[in-house]
Amino acid sequence: MEKQFNGRVLKDKDPCIIHGALSVCAMIISKKVNSLNKSSYRYHYLCAFDFLSLKSKENEQGNFTVTYIKEISVNNRRPVLAGMAVLLITCVLVLGSELKGAEKRPPNFVFILADDLGWKDLGCFGSSYYETPHLDQLAKEGMKFSDAYSAAPLCSATRASILSGWAPARQHIHGVTPESKEKSHNFHNYKSWKDEAQHSLPKVYPLTIPKQLGQFPLERITFAERLKEKGYATSFIGKWHLGPDHGQLPDKQGFDHTFAISHKGFPPTYHAPYRKGKYKLEGVKPLTKQEYLTDRLTLEANSFIEKNQKKPFCVYLSHYAVHGPWESKDEYKEYFEGKRKPGAPHDNPVYAGMIKSLDDSVGKLVAKIKALGLDENTVFIFFSDNGAKTEAKQRGGGDKFKVTSMRPLRGEKGLLWEGGIRVPCIFRWKGSIKENQVSNTPINSTDFYPTMLSIAGLSVKKNNPVDGEDLLPILKGGTIGRSQLTWFMPHYMKAGDGLNSSAAIRSGDYKLVKYFEGGGVLHNLKHDIGERDDLSSKKPSLFKKLDEALMVELKSQNAHFPIANKNFRSKDSDSPNTPKIWDSPKKTSTTQTGGKTSTTQTGGKTSENSKFLAAYLKNNPTADADKDGILTGKELKKHKASIKGKE
Repeated sequence: MEKQFNGRVLKDKDPCIIHGALSVCAMIISKKVNSLNKSSYRYHYLCAFDFLSLKSKENEQGNFTVTYIKEISVNNRRPVLAGMAVLLITCVLVLGSELKGAEKRPPNFVFILADDLGWKDLGCFGSSYYETPHLDQLAKEGMKFSDAYSAAPLCSATRASILSGWAPARQHIHGVTPESKEKSHNFHNYKSWKDEAQHSLPKVYPLTIPKQLGQFPLERITFAERLKEKGYATSFIGKWHLGPDHGQLPDKQGFDHTFAISHKGFPPTYHAPYRKGKYKLEGVKPLTKQEYLTDRLTLEANSFIEKNQKKPFCVYLSHYAVHGPWESKDEYKEYFEGKRKPGAPHDNPVYAGMIKSLDDSVGKLVAKIKALGLDENTVFIFFSDNGAKTEAKQRGGGDKFKVTSMRPLRGEKGLLWEGGIRVPCIFRWKGSIKENQVSNTPINSTDFYPTMLSIAGLSVKKNNPVDGEDLLPILKGGTIGRSQLTWFMPHYMKAGDGLNSSAAIRSGDYKLVKYFEGGGVLHNLKHDIGERDDLSSKKPSLFKKLDEALMVELKSQNAHFPIANKNFRSKDSDSPNTPKIWDSPKKTSTTQTGGKTSTTQTGGKTSENSKFLAAYLKNNPTADADKDGILTGKELKKHKASIKGKE
């Protein structure tokens, strides 16, 4: 019986059969296939078996069963079998080696960071006005964290925590970094996290504000630098906002590729050509006149992915959206104006349009990964750097307007209430994370660093005191052993109803907010997510226990605690809710509940200095008066004389 192959008649014992088998193997060896996935190899198996006049069938387990076609003549069977043996032996060796190599290739990462996106600002987190179908689908195909937190209620501190895994207290970046070196006088260049604190002494606040780093230091080890140990190609696209030094931008922090980097906390505008006044987004040349910034950043991310698809890659897409200036595409604004219900919690059509563009970005990224056949080997992470602003003004003036609502949470960006730190978070890893999972385990932005390292097959270095936890056990359906989360915010914040210099701890369902001026509040988040019912007087032992645990952890991180401010002048006080404990000649006690302050006077006279010292030591029993720089005796008189002289 004659057989033909590419027009040639194959006769009995024709060596072309063996040659053909070897050529198929050579094609596999030379990797003339689309990618190292099982579907590509199945295709070549089928081609080879068909060439050798074999019938192949794939069973449910993905294995092949082979039936020899009886039409092959007896005389022809021996060379066919020889060719098949060569083919199968070679394919087994090559395929086994390649699949083993493919397994060793660590997963890719696509980390999408939103800016100032509130906890309820996605459809999958409860919004009925904002439309986020792609993010909703991402959550359906992975795991949504209901109790995810930023390490701080402000962006620079959170961004530093993501890059390094260090808590803001240890980093000494607990607020925002300066836009320029000229504005860095309230910052200090600490050489080590163990350095002693330096303080700013604004006369409007009773406590000092510990100076923080003005620049994320090159000495800090980023997750990008660690991933490069595994051969990752790394990209940082978008908002940096970790210091004004152009010699310490992400290209010096482990990222091979960067685009649209800005040391400011916002873009000049979201519309091409990305210039307003003297501020221009450097290195971004618009491709069209109608270009929108969120779209362009996504285009750059997808371009990087396509160029580096043959190796493990990590794209850190740090969107400027949905931070101000609040600007949407015209068509999106018009669409959301049409479905707006005035007075509803979410009813800002411009903000809604910005969120829709952010969601479009996620959809385009997922589509690119799928098109390249990388879906099962790519981890998607979506997160926001802090809570949203609820009211704002456009830069340059104008009336205050509503941005969004944080209901049912209390507070907003800048505050340690839930509205400032609880944020949306989604993980998706096709085939490795089960679909439709929701975790209520409290997690923190410091956790991304050890988690990404763990997924990539790396471990945290012993000499690098990472504060986060590896979340991989949770992603796989298990648990982690952490018992608490802490926050450190030694600033006076005026957002919303305001909050004085403070810190916080969450353990289980309970959360304590500690005021550094004294006192604090305790809430059960399970029953009071809006943080309105203060339980501190009902559960004093729990209050004390959490307060002590908070201070132990902050001290272990060498937190720079605020101290009594010797420059404070109460008549100039500018704190949101500051007890006026140094105004009256009578003894004064002050308590704070939530955002309100109540003051009672018990009579009796005392000197201004002794009141100052007594109040401070009462609220800070472990303080060292001399070391903390509290004025005593002649120092106070000299200081008061100097103030009077300036007046």
